[in-house]
Amino acid sequence: MTKATDMGIPFYYVNKNREDQLYGIYAITSENHGVDLVPSQSVKNARMESENHRKTVDVFLTLHYQMGKFHLEYNGSSLIVSPMDERAARWIKQNTSVSSARELLALSVNSAINELKVTPENLDAVYLNMQQK
Repeated sequence: MTKATDMGIPFYYVNKNREDQLYGIYAITSENHGVDLVPSQSVKNARMESENHRKTVDVFLTLHYQMGKFHLEYNGSSLIVSPMDERAARWIKQNTSVSSARELLALSVNSAINELKVTPENLDAVYLNMQQK
């Protein structure tokens, strides 16, 4: 296991009223099969987001034999993950347990690293929208 971030990154749920709820603070570790999230006590300082670094991609994520389509948006500082279909929205609601949510967030970060070429060191926060985009 290789640590990809020294400091923790805050992960948030965003409810239908667009209110942020802290899910947890995690350091990102890199492994052969992808990334993992490890609980952390320290938080890195957030940088300003930049329109020049805005990148988006739509991906299909699979967990526990369930698949959903998600929209990933990176703004140079934060990653915003939004469900794009009914299966993805339902999947988020069903997987709010700590381990399942952490797996979903890890899959999202792994996709951002692979698809958007986001480096973990440049990631300051991750937001998981609870509402379908």
